[in-house]
Amino acid sequence: MTTTLRSGYTTGTCAAAAAKAAALCLRGETCWAVEIVLPDGAAVTLPVEEVERLSARAARAAVVKDAGDDPDITHGMRVVATIDLTDTAMTFHAGEGVGTVTLPGLQISPGEPAINPVPRAMIVQAIREVLGEVGCRVTVSIPGGAAVAAKTFNPRLGITGGLSILGTSGRVLPKSEEAWLQSLLPQVDVALAAGLTTLYLTPGGFGERAAREGLSAPAQAVIQTSNFIGDVMRAAAERGARALVLVGHVGKLVKIAAGLFNTHSRFGDARLETVAALAAAEGAPAPLVAALLELPTCEAAIPVLESAGLAGVWDALAERAARRATQHAGAPVDCALTGYAGEIIGRSAGLREEGAMPEYWVVGVGPGPAEWLTPAAWQRLRRAQVAVGGARQLAAFAPPHAEQIVIGAEMAPVIAAIRARRDKAIVVLASGDPGCFGILATLRRELGDLPWQVLPGISAMQLALARLGESWQEVRFCSAHGRGADAVLAAACASPRALAFTDRAHPAQALAQRVHDAGLRRALVVLERLGYPDERITRGTAEEIARGAFDPLAVVWIEEHA
Repeated sequence: MTTTLRSGYTTGTCAAAAAKAAALCLRGETCWAVEIVLPDGAAVTLPVEEVERLSARAARAAVVKDAGDDPDITHGMRVVATIDLTDTAMTFHAGEGVGTVTLPGLQISPGEPAINPVPRAMIVQAIREVLGEVGCRVTVSIPGGAAVAAKTFNPRLGITGGLSILGTSGRVLPKSEEAWLQSLLPQVDVALAAGLTTLYLTPGGFGERAAREGLSAPAQAVIQTSNFIGDVMRAAAERGARALVLVGHVGKLVKIAAGLFNTHSRFGDARLETVAALAAAEGAPAPLVAALLELPTCEAAIPVLESAGLAGVWDALAERAARRATQHAGAPVDCALTGYAGEIIGRSAGLREEGAMPEYWVVGVGPGPAEWLTPAAWQRLRRAQVAVGGARQLAAFAPPHAEQIVIGAEMAPVIAAIRARRDKAIVVLASGDPGCFGILATLRRELGDLPWQVLPGISAMQLALARLGESWQEVRFCSAHGRGADAVLAAACASPRALAFTDRAHPAQALAQRVHDAGLRRALVVLERLGYPDERITRGTAEEIARGAFDPLAVVWIEEHA
C-alpha cells in the first residue's frame, strides 16, 4: 500500500496568513482562518491560532506552522505578525526569534530582517487585500526561534538572532531534496560576497574541522554540502568560485573518485571496491586486495594500508577524486581525505607540501612481462616524475605522468639528462636485477653524487636457473656485454657450470662457435624471451647451437658433457 505524504506550508506563507488576520482585525473583523494566494496562484486556507487588537492602529495574529510530513525543524512553531499603521511606506522588522542579515551575498541586504523576497511579497499582497495601500510597520516574530536557529545554517550565513522567513513556492514538500539543496546554496553566495574565491566543500563536521585546522581555511569559506556535493560544486563554479577544495571523510569522498556525486547510500556504494582497485594500481598484492574487499568500512582500511606500506593509496584516491570533480564542476578542484580522528590522510597534488628532497631509484623490472614486476617496484614507478629506461621498458612500465628518457646506444646523453633533472623524483628501469650485470655500476660511476637506492627485480639468471631446475652452487656467472666472448670462454673454462648473458655483438650462436673452436666439450642451453608467452628454450652441443639463429639478448647455460 502506498502512503501519500502530506505537504505543508513555509514560514513565509504562515507569516502572510498571520499578517492578513492582523489586518482583518484592524478592520474590525476577527477570523480564525484566512485564505492566502500562493506564488503559483493557488489559494489555500490556514487556521489562525491567535488574534489580538493592540490599539486603534495596531494588531497582531499568530499561525502555527504545519510542515506536513516533512521533518522541518520549524514544524509546530508559532509565526506571529504584528501590524502598526504609520504614515510612511510599509517596512519590515525582525521580532523575537527572527534573524537579521549581517553579511552580503544573500537575497536580503545586510541590516534587514531575514524575511526573503517571496514571503515579503506575499505579506504585502495579504495586507493590501484587506487595507489597501496603507503605510505600516510589519514585525514578524517566531518565539523560540533563536534557539532553533542555532541548529541551522543561519549562524554560518551571518544571520543573527533567529530564523529566516523563507519560501519560494509557499509550500513545504515532504522530504524535498530540492528544498534541502536550495537551503545549502546561500553559504556559497555569502562566501563569494565576502571576496573568498577558493571554497572548501565538505559533507559534514569531519571535513569542516579538517579544512579549518589542517588546511587553514577561513571559516566563511567552508561550505557544508550534506550529500549534495556534486550539485553544490557546480553551483559554486557557476556563481564564480575560482577553485574548490573537497574535504571530508574517506568513506564519503571515495564515492567522488568512483564518479558518484550524490554521496547518499541509495545512489550506490562502491567504496571498498574503489579503495581495493586503487590499492592494486599502487602495487598491492592480490592477498591484500582481497583483504581490503572484506573490510567493513573504509576507515578500517587506513591501518591496513599503513602497515602494508601503502598509505600513498590515499593520495592516489584524493587525486582521482579531484580529477573527477574537476570534470564535473567545470572548475579546478583539489581534494583532502580524512579519517574519523580528523587527520588528513590523503591529498591531491595541489595540496601536497612542496620542498621534499627528490629520490633516485634504480628499479629492476624483472625479465620483462608485467607479471614479474614486484608490487614494491610498481609503487616506486607510480611516484616517478622522470622515468629512464629502454624503449620497451618505458612503453610497458613508465607512468603516464612521468617524463621519459630513453636509453640508447650512447650513455653520455642519458647521464647528462639525468643530471639536468636532479631536482625531480627519478626512477631508472633496469631489466632483471640492476645489480646483476646491470646499469647500477654505470650510475654509481657517472652519477655517484646522487644517493641512488636500489630495488631489485627478478633477474634473468634467476629465472633461467629455475627453468633449468638448477641450483646456484658453483655456477660461474658472466656477461658478454662490454667484455666480449673471451669473458664467456674464460668462465666456461673455469667452471663446469656457467651462465652467460649475450649481447647484440655476441649472440648465443657466436658464443657457441667460440666454445666449439676452443675445443671445449660442452652442452649448451639457450633461453630466449624468458617469461614471455613466446619463450623458447633450445638445447644442443656447441656445434649445433653455433648453427642456429637466436635472439641477440638471451641467456646461455654452458655445462660439461656428462
